[in-house]
Amino acid sequence: MKLKKLFSAAAAAMIISGAFPASAPMESMAEISASESVYSRSRVMAPKAVTTTKAAVTTTASTTKKVTTTTKAAATTTAKTTATTAKNTAAATTTTTTTYKPAVQGEPVFHISSTQVYESDARNNSQEVTLTVDGANKLYCDTLIYVYYDKRMQAGQALPGEAAKELTTGQAFGDTNDFIVLTTSGNADVGADGVMWVLSFTLPADCQAGDIFDIRIGDSKYGTIKPLFTNFAYDSKGEAMTKHIFTKGIAEGSITVIEDPPYKLGDINNDKSINAVDASIALTEYASISSGKKTTFTDKRQSLAADTDSSGAINAIDASYILSYYANTSTSSGSTESFEEYMEKTSK
Repeated sequence: MKLKKLFSAAAAAMIISGAFPASAPMESMAEISASESVYSRSRVMAPKAVTTTKAAVTTTASTTKKVTTTTKAAATTTAKTTATTAKNTAAATTTTTTTYKPAVQGEPVFHISSTQVYESDARNNSQEVTLTVDGANKLYCDTLIYVYYDKRMQAGQALPGEAAKELTTGQAFGDTNDFIVLTTSGNADVGADGVMWVLSFTLPADCQAGDIFDIRIGDSKYGTIKPLFTNFAYDSKGEAMTKHIFTKGIAEGSITVIEDPPYKLGDINNDKSINAVDASIALTEYASISSGKKTTFTDKRQSLAADTDSSGAINAIDASYILSYYANTSTSSGSTESFEEYMEKTSK
């Protein structure tokens, strides 16, 4: 079988054989360690991949690509069909999507989606963005991609998308907690256009409206193992794709925290008035949830507005508070205090 110029096999072999000097800088060793984790796992699972022999080391030494430290190395072969728009576990999140001009086949480009998330949903919650490729349908096989992210976030397990479902995939986390290495490999050019990866990030508990968390594709942090996007043959076409996508096809995305919708406490339907209608909505929600049915709310912020006593549950007590407040303020001589002031007085 023809030996491929595949770094995955070469890196593992060179590490084992001691081709990398023991005195290599710590940064280089970090990349080597991550590459070994990603590729040795990835290639073992790829049928008819590459025979890791001493000859392979010689053939591949000139094509060594970059990598990163693997303090939390992980690999996955699970393919997941995803939409081309980023999704979020919080129902209230909105996502900004852009229609891109189709790329020329053989001149691939990356796209990273940009997502907006409400402040209350953002804190300590996982958010998703997608890494999409265009212009390489059935032209690529082996890839090594460095994704850098705002280190205020915590990266979670990346899931391969529809574009990579026919390939073996792997991943490793960088030693500086601000990048992840994503890889694909296989024995044929079966990589497709579309979502290659679905990335998840947990935002910090102290994030607030206006915060922007950037995500981008970049080069090796240490320069040891270079990015890769090539075909099975590792020929001139593969080299051209690698050069194009990591120069002209690079991508950036973001997660932006935005202000919560203006649902005030007690005003469940957001009509700027707290009255019997809101109490009725609270009771309807209570009846639905208590009987095992789905929520009746269309916006997660409604739950915050309906939970008047901050008990963590919406029930008849909340409806009672709303009705009581409405009774106190609905007459011409009624109270003018806010609902928050009313609840504070009531709770004493």
